[in-house]
Amino acid sequence: MAKPMSDRIKPPAVLAIATAIYILLFGAIGVWRYGNFSYNAMDLAILNQVFYNSAHGDLFASSVHPPTYLADHLELVVLILLPVYALFQHPITLLLLQTLVLGLSAWPVYRLGRSVLDQRWGLLLGIAWLLNPFVQNINLFEFHLLPFAIFPLLWACVAYQQKRFWPFIAWSILALLVREDVALVVMMFGLLALVEHRPRRWRLAPFLLGAGYFLVALQIINRVADFGRYKFFIYYSWLGDSWLEIARTTLLRPWPVLKHLITVGNFEFALGLLLPFVFLPLLASRYLLLGLLIFLQFAMGSFGGSGGLLQLHYPALLLPALVMATVAALKIITTAPAKINRAIELIRRDPRLSLLIFSAGVLYTSLTMGPLPGVVMKFLRDGIRWPAAAAQAGLIKKIPPDASVAASYAGLTALSSRQHLASLNYLFLGKQQFLSRDYRLPADTEYLLIDYQDFITYQLQYGPSSFYQDSYHQALTHWPALLDGFGLVELRDTLALYQKNQPDRYRLVTVWDRQPPIVHSDSIPITEAVTFIGADRIEPNGYQLFWQVHKPPAGHYQLLLVATQNGAEAYQKIYPLAYDIVPSTLWQAGTVVQTNYWFDLESYLEPGTYELSVQVVEIKKGGLEVDAIRSTHNVVDRLDRIGPVITIDN
Repeated sequence: MAKPMSDRIKPPAVLAIATAIYILLFGAIGVWRYGNFSYNAMDLAILNQVFYNSAHGDLFASSVHPPTYLADHLELVVLILLPVYALFQHPITLLLLQTLVLGLSAWPVYRLGRSVLDQRWGLLLGIAWLLNPFVQNINLFEFHLLPFAIFPLLWACVAYQQKRFWPFIAWSILALLVREDVALVVMMFGLLALVEHRPRRWRLAPFLLGAGYFLVALQIINRVADFGRYKFFIYYSWLGDSWLEIARTTLLRPWPVLKHLITVGNFEFALGLLLPFVFLPLLASRYLLLGLLIFLQFAMGSFGGSGGLLQLHYPALLLPALVMATVAALKIITTAPAKINRAIELIRRDPRLSLLIFSAGVLYTSLTMGPLPGVVMKFLRDGIRWPAAAAQAGLIKKIPPDASVAASYAGLTALSSRQHLASLNYLFLGKQQFLSRDYRLPADTEYLLIDYQDFITYQLQYGPSSFYQDSYHQALTHWPALLDGFGLVELRDTLALYQKNQPDRYRLVTVWDRQPPIVHSDSIPITEAVTFIGADRIEPNGYQLFWQVHKPPAGHYQLLLVATQNGAEAYQKIYPLAYDIVPSTLWQAGTVVQTNYWFDLESYLEPGTYELSVQVVEIKKGGLEVDAIRSTHNVVDRLDRIGPVITIDN
């Protein structure tokens, strides 16, 4: 007699196939996104340069966050991964390693489920891991080393459940090498052991190991950092300027602390964390102690928790606690006395019900909170090669591989396999992260790769922030000094390549003290301060726009380009007016500002006849958000239209 299908299924083989599919799929997505310059949030660029410099003997060196990455985090796992990276020194190597470790983390989840429940539940939990939206979000949002802590922490959970002390210690030590705040998870194993009445060594060893490592790591970071303390301490400055002040505030002024904790954002964060696990962890809440300090790390920060954090890498260190609590909850459901709870009693009547509820929850949250639907939509809309990618790739190819370069967000990652690299956002501000110290253009810089679209990003990123606002407005007045000694040698829409000691091939902005010759003159009032006085065509897709200034404008204006065909809008894009080389807030009365634009329309529009128009606008509200494929992008919530629509080509 043939065996039933359920008996012929080999869970390890099924999980191996599922893991392979995950690794191949997300590896391909990562390569696809990299080829389209979609890693634009700096993290991959920063860490790739750290790996590159380390592979060339300059351990942990970073010119983006100078002088050393050790001033950010103590991530000794770099030394473990370095031999693999050295074989192919490229950002894609890091992306594939991240995908590999997240995919392989399904195996300790399987082992945990098999150990506590049975093989079938172990298989389901392993597949649920691969479908988990947080795992997928972590995989696609940039590159971080935190995912490399998940794997040993999950194995530490397995060893803890099996009461294998020394393997538990070994996995914990390996996890600690990933980053200093992993210690906050390891410490809490000691508290969990106390709650479970484990022997003394289970209570003391993880606590002492975690606390000791955390303190040593902070001392190392503090000694390396020029500013003398852990830079991310700034997130908790509302509580005080030192650990002692934070403790005093928490103990003596508990109500402001509770008010900060009990917020919609923190509730949204907690609720979102539980959704992919169908709220099962609440049935075995003691295991959530493992993630308590990590949760407080976010909830007590200046901005608190939010649902937006779930799209990023931040849930990484919370996942082991959630997995362990879920497994324990399923154990309660499948083995507890039926009358312990009515819901459990209902599920126990038909074991398939628990399977159905759990599977439905996993699939639903994977599709609604994960990146795969967005990836599919993006691929169907833009294909393998996105419209703007060719221009970016073409300009990057013109930069020698060993040249010293400063770059905007999107180009930073592709240029990060080099010793000398600067980030334009810090150069714009003239300050490092958190305005901690000055950030200047190195004297040996040979190329500037500037995407002027980033100046819209800076306005959204820094303009509304009370912390950065003053620095942003100061930066608008002095940043063009960066261009001194550089010539604009290539231009693709807003993407500009400057080379040192070369003449300008393009002139973006000219300020005249008298009216220049204009072939197609006009007179269209924009505001009381500015009149549009003409537009001339200079070559295919090139336009000269002229603005008469009567008095300094009150607002920081942008330019909205719209292409229409047969009365229907086909394309639009917001450009910084005068490229923010001369922001409108600095325009002087009695001058004429000439702004030259070379619009890249062929990359976005089908062949045909289009009417082009521009309009002066002002961004009043917006910000940076993470999109469906886990890249960052500009979001404009309120755009005021300042003047009339001006047709420049029909």
